[in-house]
Amino acid sequence: MSLEFEIKELRGEASVLAALETIEKKSFPKAYSWAGQFHLEVKRRNTKAFFARRIDTSEVAGYLVCTLNSDFVLITRVAVKASYRRKGLGLKLVLEAISHFHGKATDACLHVETSNKAAIALYLRAGFTIRAELKDYYRFGSHAYTMGLPIP
Repeated sequence: MSLEFEIKELRGEASVLAALETIEKKSFPKAYSWAGQFHLEVKRRNTKAFFARRIDTSEVAGYLVCTLNSDFVLITRVAVKASYRRKGLGLKLVLEAISHFHGKATDACLHVETSNKAAIALYLRAGFTIRAELKDYYRFGSHAYTMGLPIP
């Protein structure tokens, strides 16, 4: 049986925010986590959040957070529950966000840790290219790629 998901824009629903907070805590190391302040981060000016929900059970399975900055979109967070990873859900979230900003922005960009091979592969599949390497971006010895994608 193939799992089906719908991608929705977050509108501040308390139950969805609680589920996203749980995914956040399990997806990012404590030093980088928005746990405890996730609800504030997604309410920032020009910030949009999208979440994936299973159609059959309504279970929240992942999310993406991004910010519109003049003519470009900065993707700041993508996370998928461990049980749904490697099923195309992250790609679906990224493509939906890019589609949302068609006509509103000309470029999408993000930063990803150079050691995060799964995330890099996801962004490459979405059409992003590596534009630069940022040494010690996250902390000493932890580098990042800047990746970008023109939005047609």
